[in-house]
Amino acid sequence: TYTWAPSGGNAATANGLTAGTYTCTVRDANSCSDIEIITVTQFPLLNGSIASSHSVTCFGGNNGSATATATGGNGSFTYAWSPSGGNAATANTLIAGNYNVTITDANGCTDVVPVTINQPPVLTANASSTAANCGTATGTASANAGGGTGAYTYSWSPSGGNGATANNLFAGNYTVTVWDNNGCSVTDPVTVNSTGNITANASTVTNVSCFGGSNGSANVMVSTGTPPYTYAWSPSGGTGSAASGLNAGAHSVTVTDNAGCVTTKTVSITQPALLTVSVSTNPAACGNNIGTAAANPGGGTPGYIYSWAPSGGTNAVASNLAAGNYTVTVTDSKGCIKTSTGNVASTPAVSAAISSTTTVSCNGGNNGAATATVTAGTSPYTYNWAPSGGNAQTATGLAAGNYTVTVTDNAGCTKTVSVTI
Repeated sequence: TYTWAPSGGNAATANGLTAGTYTCTVRDANSCSDIEIITVTQFPLLNGSIASSHSVTCFGGNNGSATATATGGNGSFTYAWSPSGGNAATANTLIAGNYNVTITDANGCTDVVPVTINQPPVLTANASSTAANCGTATGTASANAGGGTGAYTYSWSPSGGNGATANNLFAGNYTVTVWDNNGCSVTDPVTVNSTGNITANASTVTNVSCFGGSNGSANVMVSTGTPPYTYAWSPSGGTGSAASGLNAGAHSVTVTDNAGCVTTKTVSITQPALLTVSVSTNPAACGNNIGTAAANPGGGTPGYIYSWAPSGGTNAVASNLAAGNYTVTVTDSKGCIKTSTGNVASTPAVSAAISSTTTVSCNGGNNGAATATVTAGTSPYTYNWAPSGGNAQTATGLAAGNYTVTVTDNAGCTKTVSVTI
């Protein structure tokens, strides 16, 4: 028989023993006995732990990790991570949360070790703005960053800038991107509004009619802003939306609305070129009323009207004029007026007569002669005798008969005189 102590039991094999020292008393049928001392040993306690863990870098990320290690137990270890799965000592791509790793040794002994993977608070930008006054670059936008992992950097678009506040902004839409110390980023849009933007444009412009005049005008119309409006024209002065009596040049108007917003617009008043006119003439030749005077206008605004004095006439050229002074008044299509005077000269008519004749001495002879003398005209003169021919002042070798001489002066005037030999 067998008697085990201290565990009890009377079989040859004692089971369910913990580590320790046991005795087994064996007796035969004669009550002879022997005592055997047996020591039951055990492997060291399997003890698992987390050697290292890394939190998620950015809120909502999955780059956390944890590494388990074990001591004690028997032989090599296996790992089972929950709820992420994985059977390596290190679990990667973990999101924030609670995990357990079950470590099992070669004897099937296990130890369950918990680990928590943390993450930083969600990174926020919280952008806000102040309005751009009167449509100018006076707006601001600010980012009030929070969460993440401190030491923030900023980038504004489209304005540029890397501070928590972007200044000197026009009205419009902007975005700010905030990065934390871990490289996490968040983008937040913000709108910079405009207070009282004022817009004005010249609606009508009337240019100066005549060179050097001052009958130009301009009118400005305000399309946005807060009424009522005030106006200040420069350099002409004037406080209305319309300015008149303007000369050629640049004129500016400063418009201020009831909110104090100001805009300045410039209009250009033009003028035509100076209206000019000159008179060219042809003489009243040979004492006849055949002179002409022509007006030669320039500048102003074409579409000229002519008025001649004292001859009358409304064309650019006055004809059939006697010698004298003639004045033309030119009016352009804008009513601008210019006068000019030209002189139609006179060339005198040729006056000639036969001053002497020589009769033929004998019947049928040809020793007659005649001399023409010019008493008026423009020298030098040419002579043309007919039918005898000849171009001298005195024609000789003439037979009895009728002759004419045509005298032409330097102005082209002619006179024909007859003579009988």
